[in-house]
Amino acid sequence: SWRVHVLGLLGHAELQKQFNFKEPWDSPQNKALIEKMPDVFKTQGTTQPGYTAILGISGPGTAFEGPLGKKLQDFRDGTSNTVVAVEATPDKAVIWTKPDDLVFDPNDALRSLGMIPPTGLRALFADGSVRNIPPSVTADIVKALFTIAG
Repeated sequence: SWRVHVLGLLGHAELQKQFNFKEPWDSPQNKALIEKMPDVFKTQGTTQPGYTAILGISGPGTAFEGPLGKKLQDFRDGTSNTVVAVEATPDKAVIWTKPDDLVFDPNDALRSLGMIPPTGLRALFADGSVRNIPPSVTADIVKALFTIAG
């Protein structure tokens, strides 16, 4: 998961070193690290240990389209206008080490998200900023924000 790959940037380099990147995420060695999920990935309402609702956005036209994702020069909208991850609702939570994320459907943008909390949706943009997307957001705006050229 991308969440494991960013551990060093989040002050958890020692935990990152414990992962065996030559083995699958659910190998015995890597699976034992699920319980060591850093607090930075804890999300409100997600009560199952080792689960997070912080999900990358993948799918057609997104930053994480395809197995390698896109390069920054491909972001025609600019990094400050492109969402790369969100804090989704607890029903979308996944095991934090599993390479599982939010699959965005540009033809049904709001359905991809599921329910948006009354307080809005926290979104991480490609420039590193975190902003709130209000619950009144339209499908067209979500599509524009979640795609690199929308």
